[in-house]
Amino acid sequence: GGSGGGHSRSGGRSKHHPSIITASISRAECARDILSIIGDKLNDMNYVNVSTAFNRLGKLSKTLDFSTLDLAANDNFQELLGLTRELARERNFGVQAVANTMHGIARLHEAGRLEATDGSVDGTLAALEAEVVRVAPDAASQHVSIILWSYAKLGRTPNDQTWEALETALERVLLDFVPSLAGSGIPHDVKPLEVRHVMWSYATLGRMPGSNAWAALEKQSKQIAQIANSQEAATLIWAYGTFGRPPAGKVWRELEMAADRLVHNISGEHVTNALWAFSTLYIVQRVYRPTCYAKMWDRVCQLKLSDFSEDSLATLFQVHLMHTFSGPREPVN
Repeated sequence: GGSGGGHSRSGGRSKHHPSIITASISRAECARDILSIIGDKLNDMNYVNVSTAFNRLGKLSKTLDFSTLDLAANDNFQELLGLTRELARERNFGVQAVANTMHGIARLHEAGRLEATDGSVDGTLAALEAEVVRVAPDAASQHVSIILWSYAKLGRTPNDQTWEALETALERVLLDFVPSLAGSGIPHDVKPLEVRHVMWSYATLGRMPGSNAWAALEKQSKQIAQIANSQEAATLIWAYGTFGRPPAGKVWRELEMAADRLVHNISGEHVTNALWAFSTLYIVQRVYRPTCYAKMWDRVCQLKLSDFSEDSLATLFQVHLMHTFSGPREPVN
């Protein structure tokens, strides 16, 4: 449902075909243009148009144009939220549209353009949550990772039914994330971003994956570590530290090698997160520090103060104290 192209919800023939509305929203270069389209064509919009609007608004959320917009007071945006709730109650969303809509709302929240706890936004997310449960059996790996990432960015913990639906989907799609790396080449469809999003989302929401999902994530993390960039590797390491659960031996070795391979170009935020995780696991689980641990501190010394956020500096100081009082293997100056 919801993809019909010829009739508006108000009855009669629609003036604007949904595909034309989608094209107009996709071409819009600023948030005001998107909101204007919504105001003009709301009665002819379907769930694809809604998800496209949120997706596009999310992408534009950090632009200067948005700085003077108050979405909470914008009638067109509030009507968009109302339409989203209506379509969700009518069970009109497809899985891609659910993922895109959640992602757009999460990016708007991350950019400070809306509050997830505001009444109309909260009600929209509640309506979408029922759709998440309904479409989860059809979700591909990309959809699962985007939806989990969105909940984590929103700081919104799904209810038990939603967790069960998402984790069941996760266990199914994890088998498709990364084929066997047997042979000389890395498969072209390896998706480190999705694995990173899933691990980060679970850790951020403070939820430990179930045993089946954890076993599959460990397998994927081991394979992903071989081709990970610095952000992907640091996020995986940070997630293990946040879980307070050490990786299996082979996974740890791959992550250690990834950290060693990437240490010379790693950013301030990512080296801080990796150092925090390594130190946490050393203290909590007595997991040995990696051989590149001293190199990581050397990298910290190479970076400028401006390379670190205030949060990263606070974390780095915490790590230094952890290191000092836990009997480090290598001296840190």
